[in-house]
Amino acid sequence: MFRGILVNSLIKKEVHENKKMYYLSLVNNLSTVHIKILKFMENPETYLSENNISEDKITGGYSEFFQIAINVELDIIKAAIGDLYDSGLILSRKDMFDIFMRDKSIQSLKNLVSDFGKSFISFCKAK
Repeated sequence: MFRGILVNSLIKKEVHENKKMYYLSLVNNLSTVHIKILKFMENPETYLSENNISEDKITGGYSEFFQIAINVELDIIKAAIGDLYDSGLILSRKDMFDIFMRDKSIQSLKNLVSDFGKSFISFCKAK
């Protein structure tokens, strides 16, 4: 992510300097757990493929499949989800784990990344 932000800060003249600095500050405060969660939520299939996790292992609700995908305790995942929500990168708070899911597919995650989150992710990707 650092590489992407540094490269894009230099070449993307259409992005305002303040936004570039905010993105840099934001990525500086994110842990690997935050980044994994954000990457998983943005594109679950790609994340699973890159991490050699079979989609058939992703069953149940958020509590179950987040632990499988991110491979860390649920309390840490919930805290990181709260941080991502507070930063405006995702649209759901950590209480999403307490809500019954009608759509238990991993596809439902894509709708939880905010427009700001999508913009941040796009800016972080080195072209």
